[in-house]
Amino acid sequence: MKKVCQSCGNPIFHGGADFRGTEKDYSKTEKYCNRCYLNGKFQEENLTLEMLIQRGLNEIDRSNMNKFKKWIMKKSYPHYVSKLERWKKWQKKNYSL
Repeated sequence: MKKVCQSCGNPIFHGGADFRGTEKDYSKTEKYCNRCYLNGKFQEENLTLEMLIQRGLNEIDRSNMNKFKKWIMKKSYPHYVSKLERWKKWQKKNYSL
C-alpha cells in the first residue's frame, strides 16, 4: 500500500522521489509530505478540513481526468481526507460535545 500524507492524502513517495516533510531536528517524517509539514509544524496551521476539501475539489476540477473519473473522485474525496490522521484529531478537537 502506498504511503500517503496524513494531512492532504497525496503520495509521500512518487516516481522514485521522496516528498516527506521534516521534524524540528530536520529528520524526515513518515506521516506528512513536505508541502504540508516542515520543521515540525504544519505549513498552514489555520487550515480547516473544509478548506482542504474545497482546495482538493478545485484541483480535481482542473485536472485532465475524464468526467466520470472526476465525478467519482469528487464524491469520494471528502470522505477520504476526513479519515486522515490530522483531520481525525482536528474533528475531535473542533466538534467535540
